[in-house]
Amino acid sequence: MKIYNPSNNNIHQVEICLLDEEGYKGAVIIEIGGNVRGSSIIQGAIDTFVDGDFFPIQHELNERHIDCVSDDGYPELIALFKDGNDEELLIDMPDIEDYIVGAKIISVRDRN
Repeated sequence: MKIYNPSNNNIHQVEICLLDEEGYKGAVIIEIGGNVRGSSIIQGAIDTFVDGDFFPIQHELNERHIDCVSDDGYPELIALFKDGNDEELLIDMPDIEDYIVGAKIISVRDRN
């Protein structure tokens, strides 16, 4: 993103970065809207992610890291990977908060 000038009717994409003590990494993309901007969007995306209260959007990171989705469409397991191999660590959504190390807004678009 080169500029950040959202209006009141935008959808933000937020990348939530995950890491564990053994070097397993991952990231998930959340979409969130509302009449807020900046850190309020980031905090809202983290809260939504931790609560598991989102439907995964079509994105290459989500396709790699969201391992299991419930019958209702909500994520249940997040897969983290070590660099250079496909060794996988699965994290249950109720435990995901302990693995969040960062979040950033990666795009903004008009809701319409």
